[in-house]
Amino acid sequence: MFRAATIAVAASVLVATMVASGSAARSTAPEQLAYIGKYQGTPALYLANADGSGRTLIARGVTDHTLFSWSPDGRQLAITRGGGSHLEIWVVNADGTGLRQVTHSAGKRAHTDFDFSQNPSWSPDGRWLAFDGQRSLSAGEGNQVFVIHPDGTGERQLTRAQVPEWIPAWAPDGRILLEHWLGRWSPPDPQGNQEFRHDGRIDLYTMNAQGGGRHRIARVRNEFDHCACAAWSRDGTKIAYEAAEKGGKPDIWVMNADGSARTQLTHNPARDENPDWSPDGSQIAFYSERTGNGQIWVIAADGSSAERRVTHDPWYDQAVRWRPSP
Repeated sequence: MFRAATIAVAASVLVATMVASGSAARSTAPEQLAYIGKYQGTPALYLANADGSGRTLIARGVTDHTLFSWSPDGRQLAITRGGGSHLEIWVVNADGTGLRQVTHSAGKRAHTDFDFSQNPSWSPDGRWLAFDGQRSLSAGEGNQVFVIHPDGTGERQLTRAQVPEWIPAWAPDGRILLEHWLGRWSPPDPQGNQEFRHDGRIDLYTMNAQGGGRHRIARVRNEFDHCACAAWSRDGTKIAYEAAEKGGKPDIWVMNADGSARTQLTHNPARDENPDWSPDGSQIAFYSERTGNGQIWVIAADGSSAERRVTHDPWYDQAVRWRPSP
């Protein structure tokens, strides 16, 4: 009896020690960034420490110049894969295992000739992915916002505008930020196809997860055919975005969640694009062409420190997302 009790106590102490050690290990683990770079000329998803060390390959075949999203627990990523008009949303574990297709997965729905899904954003409760895409090629119809469960069920279209409404970003409170592009459609060609000609103006709207309650929070300007690529701070009080408000090439900006107090963080003649917040809200990662090749950089969210270069890759780095804290 005594021996059994002693073993039980020892086991309890061992378990407690292991739990404490595990918690400590997670809390002291270095911050990490995922980003898209080119592996042997093909876009791929990488994971690295926030200082650029420890780079590992997560997945090949990621679509160039698209956005991706971490799951709230930091264990999975939603990405875009494919080419041309056949882009799809996929999910992969952070260690590169478990790659699976979400949109148009087997048995869910047939694929049409012009049908794509891209730029996923994970909901804060982990139950939904918002993304943009099209389900047919129709005159005067651009990208629209959809939602779907990560298992590929429950797809719903949320917007039905006559101009592109796309690049959704889920807020911590459950709202969805989207970009409403301004411009005009070209005259139909002989096949009836039209091209949307963006004039650089972008209205940022929020809406609820059902597509209602729309509210315009800001109008920003960027280069023709460049997104604002807005990202919420983890507490939902601020939005980082890229803009070229004074002409030229985009820089990184920050505004309050209601569109007020716009502040320019970077001032570089090269393109600075695609910002994302660190988990504690103190830093913003982005990619820049200031070295002549796209690389990942970091700047203090209040602009109090100079930009710091993170990656020194021999290829073009682009979209970047900070891994959520465990």
